[in-house]
Formats: sequence, structure tokens, C-alpha cells
Amino acid sequence: MQKLIKRQIFPEHMALLVKRQDELLVELKAAADEGFPRAKEEWERSVAAWGNAYIHILCCGTEVLT
Repeated sequence: MQKLIKRQIFPEHMALLVKRQDELLVELKAAADEGFPRAKEEWERSVAAWGNAYIHILCCGTEVLT
């Protein structure tokens, strides 16, 4: 009986899980696409700030604490 249940239920359950996984991946992609420009801007600002501090260290020989 247990094998019969596995044969009948398992494929349906796996199909349900795969369908839900695909839906969640679509949601994740939408969230990532929506938030990427803002994250890129923040990254560019931090790289620019780090670069300015590094140049200041090279020029003046002092460390900038921010």
C-alpha cells in the first residue's frame, strides 16, 4: 500500500513543488531587478568615497577617519 501511495502522490507533490519554486524564482528576479539600480548607486558612492580616502592618504600621508 505504501508503494502505491508513493507512486500516486509523489509525482503530483513534486510537480506542485516545482511550480511553486518557479513562481518564487520569478518573484525573486523581480525584486532583484527592482533593487539593483539603487544597490549599484550605493556601491558606486562607497567606491568613490574609498577612492577619495585612499588618494588623500597617498597625497598627504594622513588617514581620513569617517
